Amino acid sequence: MGRSVKKTTIDLDLALFRRLKQYALDTDRTIREIVTEALQEKLAREAQSTDGTQTSTRDVNSNPLAQRVVQEMERVIPHDVAVRMLSQKCVKHGTFLETLNRRQLTRELIDDILNSVQYMADERQIAIMRDNLIKLSSEGGA
Repeated sequence: MGRSVKKTTIDLDLALFRRLKQYALDTDRTIREIVTEALQEKLAREAQSTDGTQTSTRDVNSNPLAQRVVQEMERVIPHDVAVRMLSQKCVKHGTFLETLNRRQLTRELIDDILNSVQYMADERQIAIMRDNLIKLSSEGGA
């Protein structure tokens, strides 16, 4: 499934733009690729520093439900960002990634997750994620 793209305009200092353009030429990458990567890295660092914990893939792998939630989030964001974001949301809602269970995967937690990724996905992707996360939270979810 291809990722949705939102176009936007950003105002950059002329000197910064020139450095960015030269860096893109030097590394044979597009400005879009460089800016996207920089934003993803910044958001990942922010998520890590906001909740004060370091979450690893091992923490996710120890909990099948957390794995499934991260897989849903990976529809729109990279794995490492999804893991950190889910960890942050779990802490905010009084649980931990390693111990997340169906009872704790509440509508409030699901909505909080979706609110964080809504600008990175289209409405259809968000609706699919919402439905799948609700299924996971119910007894009938896998």
